[in-house]
Amino acid sequence: MKRSLIVGLLLGSSALVNLGQAYRIWQLEDHIAVMKGENQLKEGSPVPPLAILNSAGTRTVIPVGDRRPLIVYWMSPGCGWCQRNEANVHALIQQIGERYRVAVLTMSARGATTYDSIRRLGVPVLGEPDASTSRVYRFGGTPQTIVIGSDGKVLRVWSGAYMGRLKQDVEKYLYVSLPGLSDLSTGSPAHD
Repeated sequence: MKRSLIVGLLLGSSALVNLGQAYRIWQLEDHIAVMKGENQLKEGSPVPPLAILNSAGTRTVIPVGDRRPLIVYWMSPGCGWCQRNEANVHALIQQIGERYRVAVLTMSARGATTYDSIRRLGVPVLGEPDASTSRVYRFGGTPQTIVIGSDGKVLRVWSGAYMGRLKQDVEKYLYVSLPGLSDLSTGSPAHD
């Protein structure tokens, strides 16, 4: 009797541990899918207008499908990679001229007030996307760049700061030359 009770407890404990591990694996597979970009928008997908909440809580709608394509840059005030990528974003905005419209979105409506340097370039830093926009656009980690064509379909999606191959792809696709990531301690371009 004592032995069967111990065996039963051990089997029950083992089953609980296995269930816990299965749950952790399921979560990790989801994280890996996000990191691989499997949960991102797909090129060619049609997207609706962007609905944004500003710091006053007012809803703003940014149309897609305009005569000029739209570049959506998704960032976060506390994101170190976003800060290091800021010089690249400045260069991109300055070089694209009238070929594209630009919308800079943040994870927090309050964060929209922290990017004066981008605002000085004539690009509004908007607040956070509303829940339905976040769901459709699949905003994840920051920084993220989405290019939407004049037909309202996704042309490109880049996740991460502009370095290495990603930097080269952005430069080639948008016909720009980017300085590279900034070193946060000095503010000057670092080698990427």
